[in-house]
Amino acid sequence: MKLVGGVEGIERFPELAEMVGRYLLRYEPEKAKTGEQWIWTTDDPAEALQLPPSEMFELYRRSIGRRPWDGKADRPITVFHVAIE
Repeated sequence: MKLVGGVEGIERFPELAEMVGRYLLRYEPEKAKTGEQWIWTTDDPAEALQLPPSEMFELYRRSIGRRPWDGKADRPITVFHVAIE
């Protein structure tokens, strides 16, 4: 999975914006709730997380609960636009 862009306003979070253009290495969304690092990336596609496309889609859609401000599913990785390569 390559992080090809970000949602509007991602530039206010430089630690996330700098990941655009990189490949997903590791993703632990539950850590986002506590402010810990929850996503790791790499420039090397050979090091990237390798999963079948259906599992990669499930990973992208995985929810860690509901967002308190709007009640929608909380999916931290959806701050990025992605491409499955």
